[in-house]
Amino acid sequence: MMRYPRKSVSLAVLLLLIAGTASGLLWLQAAYLPGAPPQLGQPLPSLTLTDGEETQVGFERFLGRKLLAVFVDPECGFCRAQYQVLREFHQEASAYSLAVVVVVRQDPGAPVAADQADSTLPFPVWIDAHGQLRRKLGTSRVPALFLLDEDGILRTRQVGYQALDDIVAFVRHLDRPQSVRASNETVTP
Repeated sequence: MMRYPRKSVSLAVLLLLIAGTASGLLWLQAAYLPGAPPQLGQPLPSLTLTDGEETQVGFERFLGRKLLAVFVDPECGFCRAQYQVLREFHQEASAYSLAVVVVVRQDPGAPVAADQADSTLPFPVWIDAHGQLRRKLGTSRVPALFLLDEDGILRTRQVGYQALDDIVAFVRHLDRPQSVRASNETVTP
């Protein structure tokens, strides 16, 4: 019987453990972590959400129309303040031929998020179960506003509470090229 030096056996076992652990971590990353968030000039990732009536919905339904997607969290005070601004913006949105969707994160066992988003919003309220889409977009802060052009391409994103004038300025850039303040991320079509 051939004997292997104890050091060689220990080293081989250690290498196998490292390789197995690395493989396992790569599998977990692929299974649970989202890919790179979309950059400006790219479409949003495809993900089906539900509306308040449990109907499957997606951003594809707005192709051919500009879309402002506003991501909120039911427990966020700034988000509740943003609702009032969105109500005021309702008249402005039609002037820009702009659709607006409010996307609310909802965790399992939580009350229905569409109810928490305030039923007086004049826009559709969609449910982002577990915040999946928000993670795919690479944003953890809310409110977060994403502006898509008619082709579903991400043109601008803004994070944090926005006053009415800020939202109007945010939307206008699709109608004409402009230089943008440092606080915005924008790409001109």
